[in-house]
Formats: sequence, C-alpha cells, structure tokens
Amino acid sequence: MPVFDSRATFFERHPRATAWAALDQATNAQKKLTPGAITMPKGQYVGKRAVVLGAGIAGLAAAYELLAQETGMEVTVLEARDRTGGRCLSLRTGDTFTEDVDSQLFDSEPGETQVVRFERPVGDQEPYLNAGPGRIPSGHKRLLRYLQRFGVEIEIYVMNSESNLVRMTEGPLSSEPLVYRRLNHNVRGWLAQMVYEQAEELLGCPGIEIPRAADDSEHDPVELLRDLMISFGDLIPSGDDKGKYVAPDGDGRPDGTRAGFEVLPEVEPGLIAEAIDFKTLLESEFWKRTSFDQPVDFLWQPTLFQPVGGMDRVQHAFAQQVAALGGTVHLNSPVKSIDWDFTTREFVIEISQVGTEATRELRADYCFSNIPIPFLKRIVSEGLQELGS
Repeated sequence: MPVFDSRATFFERHPRATAWAALDQATNAQKKLTPGAITMPKGQYVGKRAVVLGAGIAGLAAAYELLAQETGMEVTVLEARDRTGGRCLSLRTGDTFTEDVDSQLFDSEPGETQVVRFERPVGDQEPYLNAGPGRIPSGHKRLLRYLQRFGVEIEIYVMNSESNLVRMTEGPLSSEPLVYRRLNHNVRGWLAQMVYEQAEELLGCPGIEIPRAADDSEHDPVELLRDLMISFGDLIPSGDDKGKYVAPDGDGRPDGTRAGFEVLPEVEPGLIAEAIDFKTLLESEFWKRTSFDQPVDFLWQPTLFQPVGGMDRVQHAFAQQVAALGGTVHLNSPVKSIDWDFTTREFVIEISQVGTEATRELRADYCFSNIPIPFLKRIVSEGLQELGS
C-alpha cells in the first residue's frame, strides 16, 4: 500500500529533493523583473521573426500573445511530435498510445502500442480519457480567461466528494470501505471534544496565552473557544452532555448527520453512522494510507473545471487562434540543433525531417524555448551556451 507523505515528510525522506526549492527560487526571481504579463507596443517588431520551440500550452500561448498584441512579428512554432498540447493529451476510441517500458529520460524503450476501444453508445457523448492534465483549478484565472475569450465551453469537474469511498488494505479499518465524510467528521468531532475540555489550559500555552476575562463572560475567550468547538466538531450543544462528541451512554447524535448514514434516509428516517472511536482512528493511520487531505489542497479544491469534451480542447483553441492570426505551427519537426550566427545576429535552428536523414534550416531574430532543459542542453551549441552564461 503506498504511503502518502506530507510535503515536510517527503523532504525528510528525500533530502536531495530540496534542490527543487532552489530551482523554484531561481524561477520566481524573474518576477522581480516582470511581475506581470508583458504588454508589447503595437508594431514594435515589424519585420522580425520569432520561432517558438514546443507546441505545448505554454508555447502556443507565447505564440498567441506575440500575434494577438499585433507586434508585427512573424511567428513559427516547431513541434517534434505529430500533435500539439505537450503533456495535455485526450484519448478517444481508435486512438493509439505507446508508453515507455522504463522511466529513462533518454533512450527509453517503447512498450506495446495500445488501442483505445471505448464503447460508443448511440446517442451518448463521445467517451474520452484525459491521459495528461484533467482539471482546471478555480485559481487558474488566466487560463480560464483565455478559454472564455476563445469560446471554449467548460463544465464542473467533480474530483472528490464527501461521499467518496476509501478502502485500506491494512489496519483496524480495513474490513470494509468507509465514506470520506465519516473519517473527516469523526476526527473533527473527537479533536473538538478534546479542545473543548482543555480550552482553558490551551489558551494559556506559550505563544497563545490569552487571559481569561474576569467580568465579561459573553466575550470570555475560553467560552468563545468552547462555543467554536461545538460548531466546528458538531458537539452536543447543551444539557449534561454539552461538549461531548458522543454521549457517554454510546447513543449516537440524533441530529449529528455530518458523518453520514449507515442506511440512507428515504421513506424511513435512516440510520446515522456510528462514530468510530478515536483510538481506532489513530491506529488506522488513515492519513498515511489515503489521499485524505488532497481535496483541501489549493490545486485540488472545489470548484474545479474541465473543458467540455476533453482537455485537448485547450490546445486546439490556442492552435486555431495562432493560425487565424497568421502564425504557423509545424508538427513532426524535431529540433536537432540551435546555434547563434554572430555575423547576422540570428538564431540558426536545424530541424530534422522525420523519416529521412535530411535537415532544414530556419533562422529567427528571437527564439522562445519550451523544451525541457535536459533536452535543450543536448541541442544548444557550445557557443550559444557560452553566450548565455
């Protein structure tokens, strides 16, 4: 069973991965120079040529902006594969897909080609699988604005709900599937009860130390914390069992339905799910065995969106806009080398002709690369590397 680490735990297990923090810092340093999107004056680059390497979403977006801002630049996009989109890939009935049998970055061995054979029910929508990215977080406002501008219809993407089932292969909760909301709200309830009972001591902890009010019970921080816990954990709000998650006699909450039902209410009132005791929850280590907290991560939070009909609607929309504005996208055009002509002050790009040993040359005043750095390093000339350093 896979173990789902928190980010902090992951870095503890894999210290070398902290190098990503340095890369992130270096990447974000660009924000000091260009804190937002760059606006280029109309006609500023008339007669200039730009080549964009890679027809993924980033490359197509760069090409689109160069054209849409009417810079006057001639824009060409080079893509090594026979499709646009990069990692963004949607598969439909009849498509073929070949995965590598290993994870080697270079010279990996292709595996067996698979054919997509989704059934095509008459009158139903065309089935598809997003084999790359499959969701658009609500925080990706720039992409959403592009899709609105291009007329790409989007719909709600349901990644997770409180009714999702999770099953663990080990531990005391492995006997049957559990509903997410039961785990979630049982944990909230027991933790809220502990805070309720220890409210005064907790507010006196170092770093918090909120003194209890002497003459204003309505705004006493201890009572306010307890009141918060009643709401937060759905504790019993009054009576002898006030502040308890479950009454000491073991009876379930008559109105405590946050954790869901064993039997759903229909004509009959239903049967409220019994609270899992806190000891069992801890011993299950469910937070390590499931992606329990993923739905509250920023990039997974509701509301998520997806283009109607598949994520590849995104790159198709960008590619169509690039073509409509006068740009050219060349597929099956892997870049063999990139050099710099010091005499003419031009980029010299050598492009392989797929299926032959022949190459062709393309020259440009500007080169925008979206090729992954390990691959880019292999094709950039030593002179250009020295110039860049």
